[in-house]
Amino acid sequence: MTKNTDPNTFRNTVLQYYLKLREGGGFLLLRSASRTLLDVIEPPSSGYTSVYLADDISIGAAIIYIRPLQKDLDLAPVVTECEVILLKKKC
Repeated sequence: MTKNTDPNTFRNTVLQYYLKLREGGGFLLLRSASRTLLDVIEPPSSGYTSVYLADDISIGAAIIYIRPLQKDLDLAPVVTECEVILLKKKC
């Protein structure tokens, strides 16, 4: 993700790579506070941006986790349209 993403671009990029989050009613980002605790990274009123994550809260080397807001997501692998076409061609 580029450094100067606006909140909409940030959200759309996350949803592009994590397709099942679209069904989750939004998401929150969390960071590892210790080996056993996760802290919610509170989004600014405008929404998450790459600048906010990189500069404003000083994430450093912390791992960022994504949590859906409203429901548990199906953990089965996502089959993309391209994969379906390839499977049909093999048959």
